[in-house]
Amino acid sequence: MRDSQHPAKELAEDISNRKGGSTILPILFELDRSVRKYRELWPNLDFYSAAILHDLGVATNLFTPMLLGVALWAGAHTLRSRSAITD
Repeated sequence: MRDSQHPAKELAEDISNRKGGSTILPILFELDRSVRKYRELWPNLDFYSAAILHDLGVATNLFTPMLLGVALWAGAHTLRSRSAITD
């Protein structure tokens, strides 16, 4: 996904701007640029989600459970939706 189409990156930038700057977001931007010098590798949703959660003040030990919970909910929702279609 290209930068201009990455909603998580846009949200991370917006939250950072509203909070007066981010300590982690500039690091992620540089990491993203550095990786793409060598490979055309684009970040996934979780890459910028960490900056969003950090800037919202969520404790880092809660990042994985929160993101895992969303993934499990999405998977269960998909399975239920498919089941309803075939019934």
